Amino acid sequence: MGLVAFGVASPAIVYSRRDFAQPLLALCVIAGLLAAVRYQNSASRGALIAAGGSLFLAVLARPVEGSFLLPALAAMIAPNLRLPRWQPAAYRALAIVAGSYAAAVAVTLLVNWGRFGSALQTATAR
Repeated sequence: MGLVAFGVASPAIVYSRRDFAQPLLALCVIAGLLAAVRYQNSASRGALIAAGGSLFLAVLARPVEGSFLLPALAAMIAPNLRLPRWQPAAYRALAIVAGSYAAAVAVTLLVNWGRFGSALQTATAR
């Protein structure tokens, strides 16, 4: 309910000054963290897909700020830092999250290439 209240009645929308990527990024970060907590508690595939989807949308909304969600999700999904102690499910979960991030970066580069003629150019030259 708090996620809906933030998205609908938040001062972040008022103070974003028609930059709707900023509140959208906040919603994606909150949804991703909640999905990661749900995955920690239940190990459900739906929660993992929701976390990956929110990471995908966060990177599409704001690539740099959305990228900060990747290490947070990775730390929550596989909290043990020693690789030999990871279960096979941790590798699969990290592969899904990393794949979502890679897909978002690829889509961002394709959009930049289509709009500006170069994948690495993000704005028109003045």
